[in-house]
Amino acid sequence: MRGLSEDDQELLRLVAWEELARDEIALVLGISRASVRVRLHRARKRLAEQLEALAAADDTAAAVLTAAGKRNRSAGQVMGGWAPARPGTEEA
Repeated sequence: MRGLSEDDQELLRLVAWEELARDEIALVLGISRASVRVRLHRARKRLAEQLEALAAADDTAAAVLTAAGKRNRSAGQVMGGWAPARPGTEEA
């Protein structure tokens, strides 16, 4: 949310946290209900774009860490993540 404009943040907070309807938001902000609808659509779109960018950055970082964490199985090292369970072991 920090990357959004103050107007977008306020609008999204009124919807999500205050749970106001569009006509209530229009009264609070002093704008028409149609303007609320358009601004809300645009704010949600910008928020979705930021979330997608963050997810892409996380995927890239995860891929780098996974590639760096791979080890040689023939040397008995784990490839990252959990090692396979030993045969005959059961959970308590």
